[in-house]
Amino acid sequence: MEYAQEKGFKGHDSVFSSYSDSHNDKDTLLVCLAKLFVEISSHSKKTGTLGPKPFIRKIKSDSGIFQTHGQQDAHEFLIYLLNQISEDLEGERGPSSTRASPKEPTFIHQIFEGTLVNETKCLCCENITSKDESFIDLSLDIEQNTSLSHCLKSFSKTETLGKQNKFSCDKCRSFQEAHKRMKIKTLPQVLTVHLKRFKYMEEKERFCKLGFRVVFPMNLRLSNTTEQTEDSEREYHLFAIIIHIGSGPTHGHYIAYVKISGQWVQFDDERVTVIKESDIQVIFGSPYPFQDQFNSTKTSYILFYS
Repeated sequence: MEYAQEKGFKGHDSVFSSYSDSHNDKDTLLVCLAKLFVEISSHSKKTGTLGPKPFIRKIKSDSGIFQTHGQQDAHEFLIYLLNQISEDLEGERGPSSTRASPKEPTFIHQIFEGTLVNETKCLCCENITSKDESFIDLSLDIEQNTSLSHCLKSFSKTETLGKQNKFSCDKCRSFQEAHKRMKIKTLPQVLTVHLKRFKYMEEKERFCKLGFRVVFPMNLRLSNTTEQTEDSEREYHLFAIIIHIGSGPTHGHYIAYVKISGQWVQFDDERVTVIKESDIQVIFGSPYPFQDQFNSTKTSYILFYS
């Protein structure tokens, strides 16, 4: 609580307070979240915890996914939360003046949204077809004993479309072999990276956790996976990590590491402790492919860079 009050919310409590006061008659998820932040920043005690009951009740009432007491996925919750806040903000603006007018981006889009470009090159006529699509996070496949940089390169590697998966070329007016590649066109302010640690294993007939060792840096450049622009050499800095402890998606525990005023702090329910930067190496993962059912592996799951 002390970190949240003195460091985590300094400079932001007035923003949350103003929004909460001006929307006090509203019952949206964003209003509930703003009130929770105001309660944290204005709490009289320097230590202790607050129960976010109104916020949790709102989530359960609005979404059938999170109504049960079972284990829920942190990535699924994050995407739901960001999308719902965006919808709340767009709903406050009322109907657009014209259907053709583009939506003004919310602060969620301004912070988290980037643009991917999907390029497909016909190997017959060499015509390139490009399609842009927005993203608020990158979900990356992982391998054993690899790195985040390698996962990003694999994400944007060139794929050959052939045999039963040929490309329908508009210029050739026929199906042709092609090269397909995904690249980052516009970088977001905050880059959210989701490591896909849960995979369905046919031999076990269930989803299993991939405790693979994935090394990630404190500072990250995406020049190998982005289009060559002025922003492509931008350097990101790691500031938060969501960690999964457990052997599978249906059971386990989530904690968070957050960098506050130059220090790494661990948030584990009501327990808040300062950790060393070297402790982060522990959550890279295991050198062994799979963990047994009773091994509570602590691994990185979602990374936040800014």
